[in-house]
Amino acid sequence: MIPHAGNNNWFVNGFTDNNFDFFGSDFMYTAEMLQCNPSYFPFELSTERPEGCYVFPIRVDFCCHINITDNIGKFLNQLTLNIPDQVLTDIRSNRCKILFDHSRENFNVVDFPEQNPATTHIVNRTIEYYQLKRTDAILITGNYKTVDSNRYSVAVKNWSDTLIRPCDSDFFLKQQALIVNKISRPKKILTFMHKERNYRANLAHYIYTNNLREDNIVTLGKNITASTQNYASSNYPQWKEFVDTLPWRYDIELNSNAPQGMLLDVTSREQQAYLDTYINGVAETYITARPNELDISEKTFKPIAYLQPFFVFGQSGTLAYLHSRGYKTFSKWWDESYDCVQDPRIKFNMLTNLYKRLSNMSHDQLSDMLCEMWPILEHNYWIYCDYVQSGKSYQHLLKTVEQCFDK
Repeated sequence: MIPHAGNNNWFVNGFTDNNFDFFGSDFMYTAEMLQCNPSYFPFELSTERPEGCYVFPIRVDFCCHINITDNIGKFLNQLTLNIPDQVLTDIRSNRCKILFDHSRENFNVVDFPEQNPATTHIVNRTIEYYQLKRTDAILITGNYKTVDSNRYSVAVKNWSDTLIRPCDSDFFLKQQALIVNKISRPKKILTFMHKERNYRANLAHYIYTNNLREDNIVTLGKNITASTQNYASSNYPQWKEFVDTLPWRYDIELNSNAPQGMLLDVTSREQQAYLDTYINGVAETYITARPNELDISEKTFKPIAYLQPFFVFGQSGTLAYLHSRGYKTFSKWWDESYDCVQDPRIKFNMLTNLYKRLSNMSHDQLSDMLCEMWPILEHNYWIYCDYVQSGKSYQHLLKTVEQCFDK
């Protein structure tokens, strides 16, 4: 890792100090990121050039939201990442591999520039400039359905699927006691929404117009535009009435400038929310299906880590992926065929109907149902604990690195 000249807490692999001044710190590694989350990479990273083989990681996930028509995007469209001469020499002698780190995002960036122009172009341009072989460079992606590339090797390592620390024993016992003793809770469904994505705004609008907000815990920010209403509502006066009620807050300020760590931490109030509700209505990052892309974030793993049943406003195949990892879901109690639906509008209608049906169940019905679900909730919790603690999340990355060095 190459420390920034003016601040040893920042590492600037692939970029220059001028880039730091131009972009800010979004593309940097921080010392805290590497020290506090050892599962971020499955190997030690040092500022000293090692004796044996090593990897040289470069964060590229910051590019994913930048369109090449923007001013920064136009600059990025000409940018080639910087690989130091010594690192390049080590690459030529098969002592080093470049890791283009896109693990914090689940976009499909493998040779699909129309979906993610900045990241794809920068990676490909850098590979071409330095004439790197396919085994010289590895793209780490959080996309569970990614395809391989003829330009570089691809490893799946989702940063967010081990981000949430499983609940501690005290919380586990509290949740267990509430469930097995069929204790009634203050609210019914928990749905945390931070960024005001199109379908999330329409989900909140549905909850508002169907008078479901009071029975549930729902959050949403205020950055809603008029164009959002086309997804579910053409009744503008009612839409404006809904927007005027925003933001819906719970435990944190809902704004884009809030520190990332604050948004991802499970606060004590958030923990209480898992005790105060029966079911989690997960509002994932995306609901629209895309070829060769499956985005599953920490939002789906939170109810698993905190012993709640869940249904997911997410991309098709989310539940199928969880099943492939040993998790069990809740088709015994509600229809989960929404997971196979490609059309986002049909899926949205199926899930909002489910949201309404569960919201209209009595507390006694929900308590009985949750008690029946306890064996599944406990099973999922231990599967997640094993996944987080055993290192299974980065086995594909380790295998890919090993294979590249063997070539």
